[in-house]
Formats: sequence, structure tokens, C-alpha cells
Amino acid sequence: MEPLTIIIVAVIIIFPILLVKEAKKQKKTSIPLFENYAKSHNWTYMQEDDGTVQNLAKDLQGIGRFNSPSLGKIAPENVIIGSVPKGRIHYFQHHVRISEGNAIHLNVCLLQLKNTICDALIVRFKKESSRLTNELYTMPELELDQNWSKDVVIYGNYTDINEVLDDITLTKIVEKANELPWRIDLQIKNNLVAVYIAERNASVENESDLSALKDFTEYVAGSIQR
Repeated sequence: MEPLTIIIVAVIIIFPILLVKEAKKQKKTSIPLFENYAKSHNWTYMQEDDGTVQNLAKDLQGIGRFNSPSLGKIAPENVIIGSVPKGRIHYFQHHVRISEGNAIHLNVCLLQLKNTICDALIVRFKKESSRLTNELYTMPELELDQNWSKDVVIYGNYTDINEVLDDITLTKIVEKANELPWRIDLQIKNNLVAVYIAERNASVENESDLSALKDFTEYVAGSIQR
């Protein structure tokens, strides 16, 4: 067998093992944080999703993937479910495999509202990033006014983004997003609003981070909801 072939085969075999080990390490580290946060709010905590999050998030682009060719079923972990004034809040951590040797670890806050906001919309906040790679989304990128090109990339099936997100609302949301300690992506699908950290080496570190995700998610829902 050629040396290059041996290396490729080794990577294919070893990568899933390393992914599982890293997932277990992160899960063990995050359990006290998520569990304690749930207890402090009298919310439900599960080390592994019982199907609730998977059923909700299955139609969300990118983050709604719960299977891997090499690992099989991958269930979200460190799940928190509770009630807030605007609806049902769901926190979870999840690994999504993009391609062989390429996976991302997601920290998600998902808000289930009583009423639908829009069909499907994704907002990626640049937060001083000049260029964002797209490994998750398949909806077309929308043409925006040049004033917004430095702040956001938006995907959706709209001829006029102002039908869903006007300039005043977008201004407020961008300002709030820039106050967060990490770069985030926002996804809206029917009555779901999902906010998640979009930096590979960033994660929630404390209860203040979890609250920041929740507060921003609720703010977006309140700002866009008609």
C-alpha cells in the first residue's frame, strides 16, 4: 500500500475516534455548568436529548443534523428545557460533521414561540470578520444594501428582506450581537429562533454566557415578531 494511501486510511479510521473522545471530554466539562443553570431556573436538564430537541431542530439548516456516516446517530447533549415569557427555551450542545476530518461543536439556544415569524431566514453576524466561509447553509445569499455588507450575511428566499427584517430592526440586532463575547449565527424557521456560537474555538464558559445567549434570542424574537 502506498504511503499516502496509508495516511488517508489512518485519518479516516482515527478521526471518528478522536471526535468521540473530544465530545466526551467537552460533555464532562459542561455537565456541571448546564445542570446547575437548569437547577437555578427550575428547568429540566438532560445529559442526552430524549428526542425533544431533535424533533424541534430537524428542519434547521446545518444544525439539524443528528447522524454521521461513521458514528451513526449523534444526539444533542447537555440539554436544558424551560419556560420564558415568550415561549419554550432549549439549550443544547451538539457536534455536526461537515465532511471527513471536519466537524464543529455547536452551543445552541433555541426558542420555540407560540406564533410563526417567517418561513426561513439565516443571519450571520460578521463582527469584524471580513469573510465568512459557508459550510452549513444552502439557501441563497440575499443582496443587501452596501451599508450592511460589513455587518451581516443573510440567507433566505426573499426578494425583499425588508418584508421580514427592516433597517431599524436590523440595526438594533447587529448592535446587540456585537456586544456578545463571540461571533454568532441566527436562524429563524417558522416559530423557532435559534442562536448559536459560530466560532470553532469558542464555547459557553459560565452561567453569564448562557444568559447572554438566552437574552439575545429573546431580544431577536421580540424585535422581529409581528
